[in-house]
Amino acid sequence: MWRMKVYKCLENYQNSVILSNNVWIDEFHIPVNRKDLIMNKGKKLRGISVNQLVIAVGIDSNNNRYATLVGKGHITSKQCLDSYGNHIEKGSRLIHDGTFSHDQLIAKLKLTDETWKPIVKLSKKAMQPINSFCAQIERNFVKHIGGLTNYIQDYLNWIVFKNSLKGLKMNEKILKLEEVCLKSGVTFKVKDRY
Repeated sequence: MWRMKVYKCLENYQNSVILSNNVWIDEFHIPVNRKDLIMNKGKKLRGISVNQLVIAVGIDSNNNRYATLVGKGHITSKQCLDSYGNHIEKGSRLIHDGTFSHDQLIAKLKLTDETWKPIVKLSKKAMQPINSFCAQIERNFVKHIGGLTNYIQDYLNWIVFKNSLKGLKMNEKILKLEEVCLKSGVTFKVKDRY
């Protein structure tokens, strides 16, 4: 119950996140719940399909982070622009894997870009900040494997918020969480838990 209260308070936490300077972005996929699987002649669809949720993830050189659930399958140019467009400062330097859907974002925000295809030997090192953040998100999903799809954005908000607490002492973390919860304006009644 308390976890759901905190999630509700963090619902709009990422609205003000702006990534700037060097910005790494990537998308990764997680499978939909079994009950939502779409089959083709009794078999699961292969590759990146509507049976996978796509999550857009970003991190900058100041350690600001952003993560949002986009939809299913491959990310489109419109989804890319809608997801990242209000969260990357114009003129920043974008470091990415060269996915074609990033092109409109680069043009619209007048970003300089650096592309690192996974087949290039040095790409692992160049993309390390975003790869580490994606791995952290995936580990959290493994912990909450029983979580419902409609709570995925809540998990993402919590992960981004938790990263903003790094380096703080425990009492500072508590104060920051209290501040965010109080500023959110979210209220609960005893009956809300039933």
